[in-house]
Amino acid sequence: DLRRQKTANRMERILPDEIKAKLPEAFYDYSADLSEFTYEPSIKGRNSRATWKIDGSTSNVEVVNKKDDLYKIEGEMTFSVQIDDYILDAADKKQPWDIATRFTGLGYTSHRALTIGKILIKTALVNGKTMIVYKNASGLISLDVNSSVRSIVEDSGVKHDQIVTDKAAGKITIPLKEIHIFGESNVAGTAELVAVANSEADPITLKARLVGEANEARVEVLLGAEKLAGEYHLVTNIQGKKDKQQIKITL
Repeated sequence: DLRRQKTANRMERILPDEIKAKLPEAFYDYSADLSEFTYEPSIKGRNSRATWKIDGSTSNVEVVNKKDDLYKIEGEMTFSVQIDDYILDAADKKQPWDIATRFTGLGYTSHRALTIGKILIKTALVNGKTMIVYKNASGLISLDVNSSVRSIVEDSGVKHDQIVTDKAAGKITIPLKEIHIFGESNVAGTAELVAVANSEADPITLKARLVGEANEARVEVLLGAEKLAGEYHLVTNIQGKKDKQQIKITL
């Protein structure tokens, strides 16, 4: 918020006339700055600490009069993130990324991470990559790529009433709820089965895969040669992140 005087396309700092008379005009006259605001997005690798400007954004910034001589700078921005543009090595492929914005105007520069008030979780499968946009522990917007800190299955949710167990085909199919699909994906993983009647028994580890195609995503658990019968708790493990839901199935 700024204590300024604004008329039409001019803005000046409020100062006593005797002080203004002794100062250069550039010290108190901000009129030229009104058309030179910049508001740009950036992305930073949480582990690599490398920060990149995101190109191709559009923005609009205005100085809005709130009351009397109190003005507030308000801006809005639209941008998209092509994460492959910022992945330079193996370490970049598996880390969370934090989104920030940089504002410059009226003699000020501010570079801050984007905050969000409400809980946010959006998931996607994009050409073999898992992506999760979420509100992190600090209340900031982050992007998790390839399940570096979060479980894609847990965050997407499971359609429990549509789980299909096909012992003849040797497969359990677990559809996911809310996940955006772009292209086709087949991500290798595992699943653990623990008998409900004996929770102290060692888990049975099976091969699994996360499949995305035709705007739908599912986890397929391959039973292989295991002779299984009864009730089990199933825990998926995609890209090293276990789903904490413990899906109950009957074989």
